[in-house]
Amino acid sequence: MRVLYIHQYFTTPGRGGATRSFEFSKRLAARGHKVLIVTGTSLPPEAWQEIPAGVTVVSSNTPYSNSFSGKRRIISFLHFAFKAIRLGWNFQPDVIIATSTPLTVGLPALVLSWRHRVPFVFEVRDLWPEAPIQMGAIRNPIIIRFLRWFEKLIYEKAVHVIALSPGMREGILSVGVPSEKVTVIPNSSDVGLFQPGPVDTEFLLERGLEVRPTIAYAGTLGEANAIDVLGAAAVELKKRKSSLQIVVAGDGKYRQYLDRLIEREGLDNLVLLGKVSKQDVARLYKASMAGLVLFSDVPILQTNSPNKFFDLLAAGRPVITNMRGWIAELVREHDIGYVAEGSDVQGLTNAMLNAATGERFEEMAANARRLAEQEFDRDSLARIFESVLLGATERVRAK
Repeated sequence: MRVLYIHQYFTTPGRGGATRSFEFSKRLAARGHKVLIVTGTSLPPEAWQEIPAGVTVVSSNTPYSNSFSGKRRIISFLHFAFKAIRLGWNFQPDVIIATSTPLTVGLPALVLSWRHRVPFVFEVRDLWPEAPIQMGAIRNPIIIRFLRWFEKLIYEKAVHVIALSPGMREGILSVGVPSEKVTVIPNSSDVGLFQPGPVDTEFLLERGLEVRPTIAYAGTLGEANAIDVLGAAAVELKKRKSSLQIVVAGDGKYRQYLDRLIEREGLDNLVLLGKVSKQDVARLYKASMAGLVLFSDVPILQTNSPNKFFDLLAAGRPVITNMRGWIAELVREHDIGYVAEGSDVQGLTNAMLNAATGERFEEMAANARRLAEQEFDRDSLARIFESVLLGATERVRAK
């Protein structure tokens, strides 16, 4: 099977970030399939060296940053969409997989599906346009109507739709997509890279950090990530004279907010590492008592399937989350951490302090790793992903 994989924000483990497309492509190639990834990301030389045999990556070198204004983001989305059409024009695939966000990745999927007379599968990582609408990023009623029409068009033309969470599946079904056309394949746990075990402070020492009880946050510092709640909890920890520190690995629009907060409040318990590799995220988790999974208290964001959650499971670390919905249900049902919903700063602070005592660390850690291995193992989910793509080609041949 020859797969054309369209992902504007493709990245590799060495660069950090969401590596789902990399990991699934690597596993497809290992099973004998050929994969062409079309991305907008400008990869440095060391990232190209990570690309496995059987996988080819071509880039439109589309500029993008979380700090872009709304207008610049739209330009970036459209730049990639049209360049992706050109980059995929002469590659003859058996199936196309387009993974959002943004929703505009559906445009090259539609055009190239017509061009090559092959089916395409659409993967929903965030419910667009509902997510930016609820976040207040899109307010123009004409644009909203157009995007909702385009969303329905993509779902209609796609042979199959992949949702990353049960909540996303419900959102897709709500616009009239038949249930048999939607498969939930959540983000997954890399049980090879992330290893459970007792707290190991070597990473802290190498980074010149204090060896003290640590809570980790690894991910984007964006508008959707409740960074204000994270900062407020750090201030509250200082007020309570706790020795606990929060170590943040990641970057984004709200990095400057945290920098200013650290300076203004004199916080020595909030450490910003910037963006790090996936390997370093694994080492940070190994040095921590628990990890944070935070999102702004917006209904649509509670359907998310956050990579950091599944990484923490694999690492055997208790999860501290402010999410509602399915992630909160998993945390409670499997006894793998603590939930302080929404903007409850006091509750979040208490959860971190409870985790830092270590009283239930071993039990929760074992529960987390077990859940990773039994339900969210990356190899198992990659096989389901492969079966969806193969099924798409078989349904078309049967017509």
